[in-house]
Amino acid sequence: MFVNRANPVWDLSLTQSDARNRVVVTTGFESRRNAEQGLHGRVNLGRTWSLETDAILGMRENDTENFINRNYSIRSFRSGPKLSWLPVPVFRLVGNFSYKDSRNTLNNMESAEEVATTAELSWNPVGKPNNNGFKAATAIRAKGTFSSVKYQGEANSPVAYAMLDGLQNGKNYLWSLSVDRQLSANMQLSLQYEGRRTGSNRLVHVGRAQVRALF
Repeated sequence: MFVNRANPVWDLSLTQSDARNRVVVTTGFESRRNAEQGLHGRVNLGRTWSLETDAILGMRENDTENFINRNYSIRSFRSGPKLSWLPVPVFRLVGNFSYKDSRNTLNNMESAEEVATTAELSWNPVGKPNNNGFKAATAIRAKGTFSSVKYQGEANSPVAYAMLDGLQNGKNYLWSLSVDRQLSANMQLSLQYEGRRTGSNRLVHVGRAQVRALF
């Protein structure tokens, strides 16, 4: 549901999603549910600045017939503002702060509080046309996140992984860089790098490269 949708000054939206699935395997049935109710607001603070905020109630459930340790019912609340700066159409800088509180209501044992700060940059310069009139477009995106997690419960369990989305108790650092380059009218190059250090785990680097031919 939208209020003042596509208005250049401000708008509000209310969303609700509920996804459920149930499968039967050799060890019995397994049911999953992921539901969210969210309120989103946006206001433009001038020609180059905009402010957005979200408040989201979430629910994640898992029910297995023969693996009790994989059962959980997580209720969460997440909110935070996002400030965007767009001085020119090809450049954007975004800063985001979020707070999330999660609790497993199935046995009231696990709980987590997460405070995260994220900075994101995107730059899409367009090159000069060559002799054939083709412009080599480039898209550069960089993102860095610092997340502080306070988790109470059994570590490295299915509940902890679902509640923390792969993060660990303590300080978590995540960063990424991607470059997409249109080499020709039907050839595209993509370079991606991701790094992370979660809790007391070792530093992890991941790199990918891909060339796509478009017909």
